[in-house]
Amino acid sequence: MTQAAHDLIGLRTDPLGRAAVTYNHHSPNMVEDARRIHAELRSRCPVAWTEEHGGYWVVTGYDEVEAVARDDDRFSSENDFVTRFGVAQPPMPHWAGLVEMDPPEFTPLRKALVPWFSRKAATDRSELTRTITDYVLDQIIEAGECDLTEDVAVPIPALLTMDLVGFPFTEADEMADMFHRHTYIPPNTPERDRLNADVARFSGLLHERALERRNHPTDDLLSYLANIEINGELLSLEEVAGHAFLVLIGGIDTTTALLSNTFIHLQQHPEERARLLADPKLLDTAFDEYMRYYTPVPGLARTVTRDCELSGQHLRENDRLWISWAAANLDAAAFDEAHTVRLDREPNRHVAFGTGIHRCIGANVAEVTWKIAAHRVLERLGDYVLDIAACEPFPTVGTGAGWLRTPATFTPGQRVGAELP
Repeated sequence: MTQAAHDLIGLRTDPLGRAAVTYNHHSPNMVEDARRIHAELRSRCPVAWTEEHGGYWVVTGYDEVEAVARDDDRFSSENDFVTRFGVAQPPMPHWAGLVEMDPPEFTPLRKALVPWFSRKAATDRSELTRTITDYVLDQIIEAGECDLTEDVAVPIPALLTMDLVGFPFTEADEMADMFHRHTYIPPNTPERDRLNADVARFSGLLHERALERRNHPTDDLLSYLANIEINGELLSLEEVAGHAFLVLIGGIDTTTALLSNTFIHLQQHPEERARLLADPKLLDTAFDEYMRYYTPVPGLARTVTRDCELSGQHLRENDRLWISWAAANLDAAAFDEAHTVRLDREPNRHVAFGTGIHRCIGANVAEVTWKIAAHRVLERLGDYVLDIAACEPFPTVGTGAGWLRTPATFTPGQRVGAELP
């Protein structure tokens, strides 16, 4: 920790009577200090104002986070680029699909997409998930060394997402690179400007492929989006591209972060590695506990739709809020031993996938992917040793708590001969 957390938040009362703090979820110091900063915020001001990025409220208490996330009437996810600016803070220059919609438009589209992301649909893809996992492990298992992030945690969800959306497997590496940069490059930087240009070009490609699928449908998700009718009308191609973008970034980036954090935790707690390998049923609760403790998507933004009160603070219409899933998931008022990983924790009311009607639609897919990938790594690379000193986290954790590098060695093994379909 760089300095005492209470010095970092700088709690004060501003001229408008707000509990104001020094807080920036995109700041590099959050990589090291986020948990202690959030603990201080929860205990002293679970709803506080910061002037960063044009000014926004940061919400860190579990009860307060749940209250905001479940109240879509007062706290909007919509992005109209006028008074409501979606789920990123600062707002993104592009629309991010379903996650930036509110009822009533949100409801029929969400319902139409559920069959693609149901538990049954995710379970039905288990064989493909196992095949892709074994294919990825086959590429490195004979070498006895790899980067568990770059060589394992990145390609598995990327290849699965390519298959789901209907893109060539050969594009997985390029898309994974872009979406990981989208997660960790901070706003208002030249690097972000270049990334935004890359995303704009990619959005054009999505638009072209959506038109192609509309004219020549196949059996993938992009074709479904391009040809589905909501209230009797086709989605616009811009809408199709936005929804596809959301599925791609959600599918490619978040499970990668969770897998990398899992591998590091098991390196640091070898007794837990042995438990998971000996008892695969423990993966059920372990998944939720790793989601709670490591929270791959640390938070999302909302826009206040009318003046209201929250935890004693007066919020004004069009104010922006940042609801911190990561902070809520470590609230001792909601979780016993909140700062301890307990792989058999039950019940586990974590909010890592969000809560309310906007709860992540891809949660089932993430769970199946993580369980299969984590278990196969333990079975096939079970004695891996990470070079912890060489592991490199994302330079910022404002929108994703992942890793750039996690180099490891292990006893070389044999290929199983898995092939991509």
